[in-house]
Order: sequence, then C-alpha cells, then structure tokens
Amino acid sequence: MRHFEAKGQPVASVCVASLALGSAGVMRGRCATTYHQVGGRRKAQLEAFGATFVD
Repeated sequence: MRHFEAKGQPVASVCVASLALGSAGVMRGRCATTYHQVGGRRKAQLEAFGATFVD
C-alpha cells in the first residue's frame, strides 16, 4: 500500500479495509468512507488516521 501511494498510484479498498489503509499511513488528506457503527466508531477511526470522512 505504501509503495503504490509513494509512487502516486491509485490506492483503493472496499468497506472496512479503508482502516487498513489508514493504519498503513496512506489515508492522510484523502477522502474515505466505511460502514457506520453505532456512535460513529469507524468514522472516528478514519478521521484519526487523517482521512476526510465522506458519508
């Protein structure tokens, strides 16, 4: 994931895998979404990785 991001290549994931991208450090400043949980836990996780959450 970091290799593709460093080369400016597209990086994509499906559903909760956006959290894996966030953990790898490639979500900062990027738009992301995932399924919702009660209380917005997944949204908060993405935002903590620096992603801009898109509903």
